Amino acid sequence: MVIEWYKQSSMLYWWPKVEKAKVPKPKTYVIKLKEKEIIKTLDWLEKGKLPSKYRNQLKKYGAKLGYPLFLRTDEFSDKWSFTKTCFVASENQLEQHALALIDASWMHDLTVRAFFLREYIKPDWKFKAFWGELPIAPERRYIIRSGKVIEHFPYWPEDAIKRPDREDWMELLREMNNETKEEVELLTEYAEEVGRYVKGNWSVDFMKSKDGKWYFIDMAREEVSWKPKKQEKLNSKTKLTKATLFDFLESTNSKGV
Repeated sequence: MVIEWYKQSSMLYWWPKVEKAKVPKPKTYVIKLKEKEIIKTLDWLEKGKLPSKYRNQLKKYGAKLGYPLFLRTDEFSDKWSFTKTCFVASENQLEQHALALIDASWMHDLTVRAFFLREYIKPDWKFKAFWGELPIAPERRYIIRSGKVIEHFPYWPEDAIKRPDREDWMELLREMNNETKEEVELLTEYAEEVGRYVKGNWSVDFMKSKDGKWYFIDMAREEVSWKPKKQEKLNSKTKLTKATLFDFLESTNSKGV
């Protein structure tokens, strides 16, 4: 069952189900790898290039989206290396960033089954962290069970922030993590709209854009999703070990904004 929860947390599973949900979300294109070629991604790394058909597809969808764009695999975005992986500023970066994502995925024991190219939503960020790589913006996680919201909380706790680029980052983060009544009402509506398209228990993530609009950016099974209580057991029935904040944030789906 635990393995199944992880499989369902892949964007290949949930995106086709929720793509038609009536909530703001990034425009998205998917490039699926053929099953027999998934293991060959290591060879692509050694050669330092992708097969021409995938390179051409990346360029095709990149042209449709425009730049910058957000690039991720079905399981991972390696947002800690933001400017070298998921954030693609121009077409000439596409192939190298795709290869960097493959490399990082292998390092985290993740399988690359697809690339997702997404419209880049400018985040309402206040500071950067992780060696100046990642813009930190207001993000929220909503937990839905059988389509109904049962809890919600800010995505970025102080404990998860590493190497911020400003001394006043904690004050800025506290301001960003303030949930207003109007925000909660709106995101509850959005989360439950997403919940109409999937069965079971899920975490649903939102990010605030520069223009003040909230976007649905990611989701995963609740059973393998982080919650605020540090070192909390995810679920007594899963028989999983305790997960630290950073382990979760590093290994789970990676905020496809």
